[in-house]
Amino acid sequence: VQVAAQGENAPGYSQSVSYPLTEADRAKLDTQKEYYYITYRYMDGTTKDKTVPVEKGQTGETEAPGQREGYTFLGWRGDNDRLYSAGSEVTPEADMVMTAEWGADSTVYTLTISVTGGGSVVRVEDGQEYDIASGTGFLEGDQVVLRAKRATGYRFAGWTVDGESFDEEEITVTMDDNVTVKATFRRISSGGAPSGGSSGGSVTTYAIAVGSVENGTVECISKEAKGNEVLVTLTPDEGYEVGSLQVVKDSGGEVSVTKRGDGEYEQTVDNFEGLRGKNLLFLSDGEIAACVSGDILTLESYDKVYPCTLNIVVKERLEQYCRANSSGGYDVYDSQGRPMGSRSENINPADDSPNVLLVADDDELALVLQMCGYFADNFGSIRNLVESVTTGYDAILSNSSLTFRLYSGLQIVIYDYEEYSAQKISAVYNEYCTLSESEKLRGAICAVTLSAGTSGEYAAYYTDNWGD
Repeated sequence: VQVAAQGENAPGYSQSVSYPLTEADRAKLDTQKEYYYITYRYMDGTTKDKTVPVEKGQTGETEAPGQREGYTFLGWRGDNDRLYSAGSEVTPEADMVMTAEWGADSTVYTLTISVTGGGSVVRVEDGQEYDIASGTGFLEGDQVVLRAKRATGYRFAGWTVDGESFDEEEITVTMDDNVTVKATFRRISSGGAPSGGSSGGSVTTYAIAVGSVENGTVECISKEAKGNEVLVTLTPDEGYEVGSLQVVKDSGGEVSVTKRGDGEYEQTVDNFEGLRGKNLLFLSDGEIAACVSGDILTLESYDKVYPCTLNIVVKERLEQYCRANSSGGYDVYDSQGRPMGSRSENINPADDSPNVLLVADDDELALVLQMCGYFADNFGSIRNLVESVTTGYDAILSNSSLTFRLYSGLQIVIYDYEEYSAQKISAVYNEYCTLSESEKLRGAICAVTLSAGTSGEYAAYYTDNWGD
């Protein structure tokens, strides 16, 4: 910005001053979008307050803290009184002020968290779940509530807190020293000799025995804890195919069974019976989800109506990705990358492959799933907008690409999608929002990594002659 004196009584000379525009200044000059502004107060005696714009409806990451000698950064305290870790996601609904909280090194202890198997750990405050990073600092005497969240196909096996074991899915840790916590999740078993089982200790288990089998074999574990899932594998003899499977209780009545794929069935021991007699107040998310989640349905939400009513809303899972497996079939995954079954009506009759957005190789599936997640976060959906997702590699240019083909006709091409993944998708979305309705029906938006010496590290642009 340049300012010069002008006018009838102005001095006989002019001067100009330069004012560097901040990120917030540029956002205020943007007439195409609406922004909320987050002001960070570092409270370290040296770092100036900083204001960061976040586009309305979008999610940003909290800033890294400054340095304060003799103190440990505890987090950013928001207007909503929630404490955010550095780098955690925040979706503002109005302008916000984030104030840094510091604790003297002599009174701050570190919580180290590790996870084994398929699952995660969240922090619980006032009944709400929040992400928590390993290495977070807490003041002496703080009580931290942690909850174990199992992934589909896994069960929670317990906590280890400074060498001491706990079985509950939710625990409270008192920070009177540095604390190390480990959550262990184990994959639901699918093998083992089908012999009798037993029950003992504080965990109720049920024996699982295989009855009469004709023209094939049945494999499953011999016992399982009440409420857990059991994988039953049916292998037909040559020239035969799987007919039917019936699972019954010794006390009478059938057990709920869900088909997972070629010869595999998922059985829930007791299902809702596992909740019978339990106090509604103390039912955990995991216990409720275990009763209704399966290959096609998953828990969306629930509402406890005291004293004894539980209202549950389930959501249908959609087949979205798959990869070939060693047995000649396909492993199918939902939009979150969780394994699931495939419905017969969603099978291509030509080759028995699932009707999904993308068939990916093992080495690229995880990154592609992550990219699709970024797409859904920015655009609000992927299944409703994208017809197909493909990956490619240009040997001449030595770069990889990920292409989203939209139903409207527009293509989105992300080059070198291993780099600046989230940023490139965000830049693509910003470019998409500037297009006219006719431009959204043709051409392509390309996101690229810029060469060294160029202003910026990545960019997105629209071209209307893609493929010509």
